[in-house]
Amino acid sequence: MDRVRPLLRGFTCTPPDSQDVYCLQGRTWGYPGNCQFSTYSQCMATASGTYAYCGINPIYAFLATTKAIALM
Repeated sequence: MDRVRPLLRGFTCTPPDSQDVYCLQGRTWGYPGNCQFSTYSQCMATASGTYAYCGINPIYAFLATTKAIALM
């Protein structure tokens, strides 16, 4: 475990690029899924004809709530 700690030191969670806003989710993809879509339409076009659906990337959802709380 001591060898891992230096690697984790300084690690920060940064939000994904704007191309990763929406995630293709479903039985095959799991959660959060395939997060490579910049628009909901792109994601839904890929999900069309499958048992998949689209949702917002959880990192973006979390950032939105923390920013709203910080502004209060």
